[in-house]
Amino acid sequence: MNDLRAELDALEPDLYAYVMRRAHTNSDAAAYKGIISRASFFRIDESIRARLNELAGMLKKDSALQAHLELSGAVHKAVTVKIDGLDSRDPRIRQAAASEILDRTIGKPITRADITSGGQPLKGYVTLSPDDWDEDGTE
Repeated sequence: MNDLRAELDALEPDLYAYVMRRAHTNSDAAAYKGIISRASFFRIDESIRARLNELAGMLKKDSALQAHLELSGAVHKAVTVKIDGLDSRDPRIRQAAASEILDRTIGKPITRADITSGGQPLKGYVTLSPDDWDEDGTE
């Protein structure tokens, strides 16, 4: 997996985009469409095109890496959506966006829980102190 990732990372952006799309398509033409022209694609050495298709096949088999790469590619868009939420007209959306951004950058605030009864006896329980014990530690 690390070798595949390293090879993908070493590709030029257009070739990387081709491999990512080729992992989902049944033809070279469907994969390069919108990324590079047909003429540019066929100017690439045939052995390189074969290696790109081989990488796409490996990527298709490694679905976890593929999912990770696709999610990583969407991070900028997701961040933009969160930041745009700060400008929403709805204060609930602004608040949620602000809280989530702060939680992810600074960290969530510590939640403290009061596990005492505030000094009041709990219903159904008897309050004992060490003074109520015998010398052997029992009641």
